[in-house]
Amino acid sequence: MNNVSTGMQSNLVSGNVLHNVQLQVLRDLAMAIMKTMGPAGSNTLILKGMSSDMLIADYTKDGNQLVKHIKYAGPLEMSIQTEIEQITRSIEKLVGDGTSTAVVMAYYIFDQILNSTDIDISKNPFEIIRRFKTAVEAVKKRIMKRKRECTLEDIGKISYISTNGNAELAAEMQDIYRGYGMGVFIDVGTSVDENSYIRSHDGLVLDVGYSSNVYINTQTGVSHISKPRIYVFQDAIDTPEMCAMFETILNTNIIEHLNDRKYVPTVIVAPRISRDMSGLLRKLLGYLGQFPAEEATQKPPILVITNIDGISVNFMDHISQLCGCKMISKYIDPAIRKEHQEKGLAPTLDNICDEWYGEAEAVESDSTTSKFINPSKMFVLDEDGMIKVDENDEPVYSNEYNAIVDYISAEIKRLTETGEHSGAIGSLKEQLNAMKANMVEYLVGGLAVSDRNSAKDLVEDAVLNCRSAAKNGVGYGASFEGYLAARTEMKHNKDERLAPYFKIMVNAYEKFMKGLYSSAYEADEVNTIMSKISEDVKRTIDYNSACDGPMNIVTGKYDGTVLTSIMTDGTVLDVISRIIMIMVTSNQAVLQAPNLNTYS
Repeated sequence: MNNVSTGMQSNLVSGNVLHNVQLQVLRDLAMAIMKTMGPAGSNTLILKGMSSDMLIADYTKDGNQLVKHIKYAGPLEMSIQTEIEQITRSIEKLVGDGTSTAVVMAYYIFDQILNSTDIDISKNPFEIIRRFKTAVEAVKKRIMKRKRECTLEDIGKISYISTNGNAELAAEMQDIYRGYGMGVFIDVGTSVDENSYIRSHDGLVLDVGYSSNVYINTQTGVSHISKPRIYVFQDAIDTPEMCAMFETILNTNIIEHLNDRKYVPTVIVAPRISRDMSGLLRKLLGYLGQFPAEEATQKPPILVITNIDGISVNFMDHISQLCGCKMISKYIDPAIRKEHQEKGLAPTLDNICDEWYGEAEAVESDSTTSKFINPSKMFVLDEDGMIKVDENDEPVYSNEYNAIVDYISAEIKRLTETGEHSGAIGSLKEQLNAMKANMVEYLVGGLAVSDRNSAKDLVEDAVLNCRSAAKNGVGYGASFEGYLAARTEMKHNKDERLAPYFKIMVNAYEKFMKGLYSSAYEADEVNTIMSKISEDVKRTIDYNSACDGPMNIVTGKYDGTVLTSIMTDGTVLDVISRIIMIMVTSNQAVLQAPNLNTYS
């Protein structure tokens, strides 16, 4: 009997094949992004709409927008692209700039890991990731040692770099910070004509965003609740009594009105909500999640802000005072709770909805921050309920607001004079900035919709970068701080197990920087630039001397103007770690069906 060989097709893809596809997708995305990088990079035309009457043309240099709109036919490629887009999105929210750097660097690093003679990803890939993350943490720690406080001049330089050398946009950004202070909170939109407009509000900014993206109820990706009732829970919602209070608010203001839509706009702030506690909240989140994006404005006006810790917990007291909220607290002793309820010092299920809320003109949250616009107790009101203004047409702040600001300022002064508690001083400064946070709407103009959208992308990067720099400090841009820190660790770190990873990072930074300068210069000139930067870094490491920093492509000089938030390179490294982790630790793939397996 003859042996007959039959082909067998399954939906299983081997690890080697999977890693090759991952590397190819990373390379595709990196090569596309490199054409847009830096001030000498060019726009990418992104077309939307499948018919002539629905066609929209966008021109962008934004790395996240580019990654988001590159599509693949194959299921593996499609899943990898989606993962990378979702992971890199966090950079946009935190520091504005960095998506392009993260994708390109991730490609260079993953390529080296796959081809390294010192690293074998087929053997204990999780140990590889642990060592890589340890190396990343050492580099990040080294970066943060070089931070310095942000100045108004720095704002102009950061904006100039973030907008790819757009002097007009950079000047407008600097004017906003000059007029409204380093704690200004800027929202970016587009105007309806060629002119840019600035509108300002007063309020408080909490460094915690919505607890789930199902609360988004606008077409701009934020949750906006106008004239809400604001309920502040001082303690975690993790007992039956606290949960009953929480669910009573949800039920009375929102759930009971799902049919008649006579909702009471509601914002609930709590340090934490136990995952096992509120079944009603889970049902509400499921209901909100059913709304398609185009119908987001039809959602019930509800927003829950939670997972609050650190400085923000202290700031909840200020929000409560200035919005006129009565704090909802936890009681361990039922007898004391009952006594306080009888005296009106604690809420009951009957009065919590109507007597224990505060008010503001609006509350708006994105994934990282929440803004309380014009809290009801922040200003002195006239007999018509309008905000009083002084002889300079400035709003008159209330005694409650002035008392909080004076107390925080006095504490900062006292701690500074005594030279103690530097951590507490930083915390108080953040609280003071949040208290004084002017809120500005910056509506970017342009001759056409495409012009306005392109400028808006640049300004959004600048806004987030400046916000992070004002809060966390300033360092050199163009990945210089990461390169310097990686080179320093490669020389001084005593853990030999980490040596291959520092070397990989240094090589990746050098390739990235070469690519950046190659957009404006020929190969010989790029080599000269890189030699100068390398010598500058070596001198800084060996002699602890001041460094000149990266070269400014626009001016062609090492003039110290290429600045960014000190958090940028560390945030990029965190994102790279996440990309590398999902790739290195995946040893095979299972597709949806065998007929889709065109890879083996």
